[in-house]
Parts: sequence; structure tokens; C-alpha cells
Amino acid sequence: MMLRLHIVYVLSLISLLGTFCGYAVAAPVAVLYPDVREPYLSIFEQIRAGVKEQTNADIQGYVIGEDLDISSIEKQLAGDAITQLVLLGSRGYRLADKFTANYSIVIGAYPTTPGAHSGVSMMTDPITVVKKLRMVAPSVQKLHLIVSQQNAWIAKLTERALKQAGIAANIQIVKDLKQAVQTYAKLVEGRLNQRDAIWLPIDTVAMHEKVVLPLVLKASWDKRFIVLSSIPSHAKRGALFSFYPNHFQLGKQLANMLQNMTENPQVLPMKHILLAVNLRTAKHLGISYTNQEKEQFNIVLPER
Repeated sequence: MMLRLHIVYVLSLISLLGTFCGYAVAAPVAVLYPDVREPYLSIFEQIRAGVKEQTNADIQGYVIGEDLDISSIEKQLAGDAITQLVLLGSRGYRLADKFTANYSIVIGAYPTTPGAHSGVSMMTDPITVVKKLRMVAPSVQKLHLIVSQQNAWIAKLTERALKQAGIAANIQIVKDLKQAVQTYAKLVEGRLNQRDAIWLPIDTVAMHEKVVLPLVLKASWDKRFIVLSSIPSHAKRGALFSFYPNHFQLGKQLANMLQNMTENPQVLPMKHILLAVNLRTAKHLGISYTNQEKEQFNIVLPER
């Protein structure tokens, strides 16, 4: 009897020590991502590493084929006793509705909008946008943003962030690409200067790279107003600065959401980003930075 009590005591002590030392066993998580090659594969692996860091759980990776074979995936998940899912990319987004209610799901690496599932959108958090704007172009007094109805939620968050920062807002919601182009054309024909900034968002309706981007960049160069973008390549093409996702931190944000699921689905903007600044554009705009300020830029363009 004494031996049995001693064994129970030792096992309980080991369990407590494991908990206090951070070794408590967490429920396994599956990260599902498209079947892609490099460099895109590394992006999903970085997100997966962030999920692992945040949860300290066993993380299983599942590749999503083009056929979106849900029966095969659910069979694998059942075999691994996994009910917590992080779905990545467009295939992950399309797969979400196929799962039953038995799973906890968050969506990432996709411009998710509020709907049936929780997730972290690729849209940059407006609070972060305002902070970076203050750092890179402190003379800006008014921010212009054009989005489609699907991103009206970002428009509201942006208006709130600008109000708190004391920056004027010109936010317009359009119904289609035609109206978006007309709105951009009218905007850049106006009296814009260095106190104005246009934020180009990730918006599949309102932000067309082949039509909108050249229009805005040419006007920016001629009138010397600021262009910032949530699309990484735009800084290289002439925007003053653009945002790159911090994929590891995105994984942590997704995992945190998975750990704190709410009854009603919620979609949050991406909080952690990397900053690319085009110094050639800055020079043309009459903006200069100290070496200390440049150290806060993750990517400096043009690349030497």
C-alpha cells in the first residue's frame, strides 16, 4: 500500500513539474497548405514554425492537392486524432466549408474577410499602417483609401486608427473595378501633395495591378504625394514603402486565435509585418532618413 502511494505521489510530482516547466502536452494541430514548390513552400513552413512556437504542440503538416479531397484528409486527421486546423492559402480557404463542425478552424495566408470562419487576413492592421506611415513619411496629414464592399471592415478599422492618430481620412467604398478606376482617376487628378498618402490595399475587386498601380504611381511621381502598399512588390515598382508579411509571427497569431476560439467567428488583420522602403522614391519626394532610421527598415530598395 505504501509503495503504491509513493508511486502515485512521484507520478503526480512529475506531472506538476512538467506543467510548471512548460512541458504540458497540448492537443495536436494540423497545418494544411497547398502542394507548392519553393519559394512558396518556405513561406508555409515559416507559418507552421510559428504555430509550433505558440502552441508547443505536435504539429502535423498536410498537403492540399488541387482536387481538395476532403474524405482523404479527414481520414488522416482521424487517424492522428486531430481536431484543430490551420488552413493556409486559397486552397485552405476553399477547403474550410467542407469540414464538419467537429473541427476548430482558422484561416491564414489569404485575404480572408469576415464570414463563417475565423482567421487572420492578409490585410495589414491599420494601426500598424499608421505607425509605419508616421515613421516613413511623418509629413502626411491625410490618408486616402479605396476598397470594395468586401473590405468595408478594414475601412472602419482604418477610420478609427486615423482618428486616434490625428490624421484626416478619405475612405471610399466602391462596388466594382470600373468604379474603382474612376475613383482613383478622380483622386489623383485632384490637388494632392506631400501631405497626402494613398494606401493601396490587398483587394481583389478595387486594386488591379495592371490598371490602378501605373495610374497612381505616375501621378505620385508627378505630384510628389506618398504611395504605400500592402502588396510587397509595389515598393520595388516605385511606391515609397510596402509591407511584407512576417510569416513566423503570422503563424503565432493564427495559433493564438486557435487557442482562444470564440463562439462567433472573427477575422483579424495581420499585425506583424516587414517594411520595404524605396530610397530612390524617397529622394525624389525630398525625404531623407538617418542611418538610425534606416536600421528600422527590413528591406531597402533599390537593392545594391
